[in-house]
Amino acid sequence: MRTRQLGTTDLHLTTVGFGAWAIGGGDWAFGWGPQDDAESVRAIHRALDLGVNWIDTAAVYGLRHSEEVVARALQRQSNRNRATGNEEIHCCGCSVALLILLLCCSVPSL
Repeated sequence: MRTRQLGTTDLHLTTVGFGAWAIGGGDWAFGWGPQDDAESVRAIHRALDLGVNWIDTAAVYGLRHSEEVVARALQRQSNRNRATGNEEIHCCGCSVALLILLLCCSVPSL
């Protein structure tokens, strides 16, 4: 999948990302209705398998539910990523808690 450099940083993001607003579910004012968390995890895994290396999420999506689902998906993905060397996954708009989880998933010694 094609990537582009993000500004003057050393980050190279795919031109397509995974938007996680809808997986926040329907239990909040701007929700998209009920979502199946297991299906959401499978969708995230499929996006990562296709080469997507960034996920747009935020604490407000589903009042943190989106971040919880993204965290679950990345925890399950982390061992497979280590085996393939595909550890570079970026999360745009994440809370500090999710960023810590992402760091711990990509740095085995933490």
